[in-house]
Order: sequence, then structure tokens, then C-alpha cells
Amino acid sequence: MPPRENCRECREKGRSRFVSRGGNARFRTAAPDPVMARRRAEINRVLAMPEVKTRLNAAGGLEPYVITPQEFAERIRSDYEKYGALVKSIGIKID
Repeated sequence: MPPRENCRECREKGRSRFVSRGGNARFRTAAPDPVMARRRAEINRVLAMPEVKTRLNAAGGLEPYVITPQEFAERIRSDYEKYGALVKSIGIKID
């Protein structure tokens, strides 16, 4: 995703190269690791199909991917730290 150079608050705080990413997650009930690995492999196989990529791109440039629960937990931790620091540096407060 391109840097958010039009973000006034980011520019004012010297963070004009701030990069944001959107996303959503699908949560599943717990299953044994082999079952989860098979699910991820099948979903990735479908997402790699040219017609699926075309339709997702037409729906707004979506670029889906599948990660492990451990990778997802690391992303949440990393995003929490990064965006928390940004919120504090800009001085955002909840009224």
C-alpha cells in the first residue's frame, strides 16, 4: 500500500511515510493442525485461480492471503504497537 502522504497529522509529526493496511479476518473453530493446514492450502489454491483474482480485484483491489494463527497473532501484536505509537505521537484522545 502506498504511503499516506496526504495525512496531515502524519506530516505534522514527521511521519509522512506512514503505511497503513486494511484487513479482515475469518475465525474458525479450533481444529487439529493437519485440518487447519489443509484448509489453508485449499483456500490458497482457490485464491490463486486467475478468475478469482480478477473478481476480487474488480471488487476493489482486494489481495487476500491466508496466514497461520501464529502469524495472525504476531500481526495483531505488531499493529497494536505501531498504531498505538502513532496515536500517542499525534495525541489522539477519546472524548
